[in-house]
Amino acid sequence: MGKTSMIHAIVDQYSHCEWVENSMSANENNLIWIDLEMTGLDPERDRIIEIATLVTDANLNILAEGPTIAVHQSDEQLALMDDWNVRTHTASGLVERVKASTMGDREAELATLEFFKTVGACGKIADLR
Repeated sequence: MGKTSMIHAIVDQYSHCEWVENSMSANENNLIWIDLEMTGLDPERDRIIEIATLVTDANLNILAEGPTIAVHQSDEQLALMDDWNVRTHTASGLVERVKASTMGDREAELATLEFFKTVGACGKIADLR
C-alpha cells in the first residue's frame, strides 16, 4: 500500500469512528498531525517506513502523542530508495528499525486508528486529498 492509499484509509476510518468515554474534549479546533517518513517522494510508488501522530489544541499544545511506528518493508523496496533517503534513513537508524519491525502497512494503519479512537480524536476533519 502506498502513502496515498494508507492515508486515505486512515482519513476514511477516522471520519467515521466513535467518540470513546473519558476521551479528550471534542474540540473542532484540535489538530491531528501525521508525520510520515517515506522511501521517496512518489506517493504511488514509494512506501511509508515510519508513521508518528500527535493531537494538539489550536495553540499547538500537545494533547496526546501516538506511537512512532517503524513499518516493515522488504529489502527489495528499500533498495529502490535514492541516495538522499538511504543516507538520511540509515544515519538516523530508521532503516535498521524498518528491517527489524514486524509491523506491516495494515498493522501500522490499524495502530494509528486505534490511537485516534483511544484518545477520542474522531469526527470533523479537513480532507486535503
